[in-house]
Amino acid sequence: MSNSSFSSSGSISEEEHGSLSPGVGIAASSYGTQQRKLLDLVNRLHNTGVQSDIDLPQICVVGSQSAGKSSLIESISGIKLPRATGTCTRCPTELRLAFANEPWHCTVHLRFLKDENGDDISPIRNVAFGGRITKKEEVEERLRRAQLAILNPGKDSDAYLEDDTPSSSSNSVAFSENFISVEITGPDVTNLSFCDLPGIIANVREGSDEGDIELVKRLVTSYIKKESCIILLTVTCETDFENQGARSLAKQYDPQGKRTIGVLTKPDRIEKGEEQKWLGFIRGETETLSKGWFCVKQPNPTELQQNLTWAEARSREEDFFKTQEPWSSQMITVRQHFGTARLTTRLSEILSDQIAKRMPSLLDEIQRLSQKTQENLRALPAEVSDDPAGAILNLITDFHREVTTHVEGVPDGDGLVQQIRVAQDKFRQAVRRSAPDFRPFKRPTTDEEKEKALKMPGIAFLDEDEVFPVDEFSNFTLFEEDISKLSKEAVTRELPKNVPFIIKRKLIKNFVDKWNVPTMTLLEDVERILSTYMRKLVDGSFKQHAHGGLLNAVRQRYRFREDRGMSRTFTTNTHYLADYKDKFTNYYRSVRKDNEEKTSFVKGLAQGLGADTEFAKSMSEVIANLNRMGMPVQPQDLARLLNPDPSEDVIDIMAEVRAYYQVAYKRFVDIVPMTVDETLVRGFSRGLEKRLFEGLGVSGDNAKERCAALLAQSHEITLERDMLKTRRERLDLAKKEISTLWGN
Repeated sequence: MSNSSFSSSGSISEEEHGSLSPGVGIAASSYGTQQRKLLDLVNRLHNTGVQSDIDLPQICVVGSQSAGKSSLIESISGIKLPRATGTCTRCPTELRLAFANEPWHCTVHLRFLKDENGDDISPIRNVAFGGRITKKEEVEERLRRAQLAILNPGKDSDAYLEDDTPSSSSNSVAFSENFISVEITGPDVTNLSFCDLPGIIANVREGSDEGDIELVKRLVTSYIKKESCIILLTVTCETDFENQGARSLAKQYDPQGKRTIGVLTKPDRIEKGEEQKWLGFIRGETETLSKGWFCVKQPNPTELQQNLTWAEARSREEDFFKTQEPWSSQMITVRQHFGTARLTTRLSEILSDQIAKRMPSLLDEIQRLSQKTQENLRALPAEVSDDPAGAILNLITDFHREVTTHVEGVPDGDGLVQQIRVAQDKFRQAVRRSAPDFRPFKRPTTDEEKEKALKMPGIAFLDEDEVFPVDEFSNFTLFEEDISKLSKEAVTRELPKNVPFIIKRKLIKNFVDKWNVPTMTLLEDVERILSTYMRKLVDGSFKQHAHGGLLNAVRQRYRFREDRGMSRTFTTNTHYLADYKDKFTNYYRSVRKDNEEKTSFVKGLAQGLGADTEFAKSMSEVIANLNRMGMPVQPQDLARLLNPDPSEDVIDIMAEVRAYYQVAYKRFVDIVPMTVDETLVRGFSRGLEKRLFEGLGVSGDNAKERCAALLAQSHEITLERDMLKTRRERLDLAKKEISTLWGN
């Protein structure tokens, strides 16, 4: 910082300062009136406690122990602080100074943020500590007693007002985040507010807690880390600058020095020849700060014993800088940074500017935080009402409505219906794969025959998704000799050419038995999907009521209605059965002839009318001519033109069993998913309200007590709600305060 920067600091000139009454500064001007409004607003915002939620502009006095903080505060405020060992630096002290054309007076309040265990207090306690003080000499003793009350939050603070000689030997805590608030009003007071923080300590006395060092550091950090905090850094000139820990802490949170204002104390203790080193701070040559450095001279120990008045102390300070070298011979821009009066005026200006800068965004920030607080409150369980049974009934009704919505289906890729559809598709594919694999020819013996036998012609009259290609023979593949053997073994008293029905029934049972596994798998999959999905819905509707047991009670009382008797194998579709039998009979005849005779006629029949071949065109012409002759036929009827097959009985068995499968399969893959859906999925929703209503005991004797117990909330939830409600109240009060100022 160059010397020229001093002239733009806003500080009053040396001549102007001499013409003003001590302590008044610019407080009586029109600018001071606006300052007062801004400072009053911030003070009122502090009264709401909203500083725990948002960053409010504030000046915080920071320094190492014995850096002259107490003397500096006395010189600014005009009051005396307790000088006894261990006092006045063990908790923050907030001072609010206000100029007024009325007799001087002072009030003291205690602000309790923490209880004796260090836990947050909600709401913050603001306790008046004694009545109004009208004599300055009474402030010191009041503050000493206030300090003791702060350090013993578990005791009645009024006891420290009444006790003749309160002792500090049995304090509950050594340092405290709770603080003292002092309001001073009078005609010789400058509009200013600031907070004196405990001094940074490097060591503790024997028998004291080493943890106090970090405790004080954390306490100071909690204030100065905020972007709106103006750090008033006190540095004593009787100790090397590098050895004073307060500066390193301030630099950690304000590395560029934009919101720190430095104050050099005890200039009369500078060793001879060292003066220019310290003047380098004032001139902006060392440890540059955007807001600059000041130097003040407070009463030394000898002068303190003389009980100087505040006015006498200020007069001697002014004489020191006017008469003592090298201070008296500095340029005017440097001398403007000497003395408590100039520092006080500058602090008032800086704080007012910071408040004015912060105001435009403050209301928006409070609005956003208020909205977030309201959202957090809504996320908590509703407070237990006077009608707990009615509250549970409403929860059950809302839950049933949501279940019904999801059972009917929601447009969500991961919805219940969508998940179940995947299981149904898997079931249908598994049942399709159980189709009988009949080969109407002899079992192949050579590799060439096996390769040819694997390549069965396509079944043109079936849909593409009803046929699965076979890449290899399995234990379920049956050839001509397999069917012949079964037929011969089953013959008893039947007439020739009369195939025993037991053969067909046995073959039908073979593939129907395979349906049991995919059916049970479908049931298990749907049960799993439904259970997982409904558990999420239950948790979403009742998770806020876990503490009282309502959540677990609902989990235990919802159940599925299962029906596992869904694997009956029958068909009444005789028309479709006969049609499919004819089609499969001709198909197997064609395949057999193709395998044995290798005729183009058989191949053409297998390809069907849809093939783009000359045979298909010729077949279309033949069928058309026969129709014109009054002989309506289908392509498969042409297979009857082939020579009679000696294994026609085998073909008949294969065709009828395969036709039965086709009809039964279609009914089965439709009915089973529908039955599962109706009995298991939709069945879950039916009667759900009644089951829960009865199971939870919402009516009957002692219903109110049972329901109240189920809705009971944890202590943590209660505390969270109270904390959020208190924050909401603080924010509402803060909004009103800001609106009041802008309304004016």
